Amino acid sequence: MIDPILARHGRILSVIDRLEAMVAGPRPAQVDELAELRWSFTREVLLHCSEMSELFVALMADRRADAVTRARLADARTRQFVVAFHEHVGHWYGLPPTDRWVEYRASIETLAAMLRRLVDGEAGDIVPVLPLQPGGAAVPASSQRYAEEAWDVRQMIFDANQRPFE
Repeated sequence: MIDPILARHGRILSVIDRLEAMVAGPRPAQVDELAELRWSFTREVLLHCSEMSELFVALMADRRADAVTRARLADARTRQFVVAFHEHVGHWYGLPPTDRWVEYRASIETLAAMLRRLVDGEAGDIVPVLPLQPGGAAVPASSQRYAEEAWDVRQMIFDANQRPFE
């Protein structure tokens, strides 16, 4: 249970590093690579948030009060991040023009910092209380559909012909 979480953390951090490196320079003339990287970022992040949300819900039925508290806080942080992520995606529909590249770079840096804090929080707060120790209470169903939302975001990155929106 712990190894897959830490492996996904590594993939997320790698994608963040690659995305920040790409936006650190001037806007690329060909945006295919950037669009693919944006999709990779979206897919990894929202799939991770979906899986962690399910884990948090299960931890909220744990017999240890500390695990329950940590799960509730982690779930709230994840929800806040996903709201910020969707605001970013909505603001940067398609790819930004050259004259807004610096603004886009700053937005990516802010989102990346938030995601690094989220991943660090999971590693420090959630991983130490794993594995689950069910308390006997029924585990509520998760209402979050972050993985499904990734496909909605993909439609904002690529057109029907799978070409990046510019």
